Amino acid sequence: MLRLFTAAAFGLIAGILLKKSVVHSLWQRAGEEPVWIFWLPCINGLLYVGITALTGWQAESLLYCLCASFLLAVGIVDQRTLEIPWEYNLLIGGLGFLRMVIHLSRWREFFLGFFAVGSLLLFFFLITGGKGIGGGDVKLMAAAGLFLGWEKALLAFLLGGIVGIVTHVIARKKAGKTRIFALGPYLAAGIFCVIFL
Repeated sequence: MLRLFTAAAFGLIAGILLKKSVVHSLWQRAGEEPVWIFWLPCINGLLYVGITALTGWQAESLLYCLCASFLLAVGIVDQRTLEIPWEYNLLIGGLGFLRMVIHLSRWREFFLGFFAVGSLLLFFFLITGGKGIGGGDVKLMAAAGLFLGWEKALLAFLLGGIVGIVTHVIARKKAGKTRIFALGPYLAAGIFCVIFL
């Protein structure tokens, strides 16, 4: 119980810092300071409790918690601004590097993960001139691939991509017009889901 309380406290503190970062990103990119974001520290605290309850009290749990925070931020900022701040991708990639060091015998799996989906999306980005997919999505999946390894990165991409496309098609039919599509929130959700497989 003490461990879960500690995880909740750490999650709240990290959530307060995350809230400041998200508000700063939204203000910088969209010129808005959303009032509704007050709930972010509580959600982050609950995430940390859930992750700790699921994975136990170990060093890698901290990496999972921090990655979940950055994925939450990616989802919120990309949904509002259609941009994924490079800092979040860099931080997820840094966590992936630490995870690779922890599991050094599996370094190839993580190294290949960096290229598995990221290179596919980069190719698509280049042939469409950035109109089919954003550069932030490419970097997110490369960083997540380093964190997850190549098999989980592919699964995360498929899961997030399919849900995102289906949701976009339904929303477009309801709106009756073409709508700009933020893929980042769906990719972030897919990444979060496969972390624990």
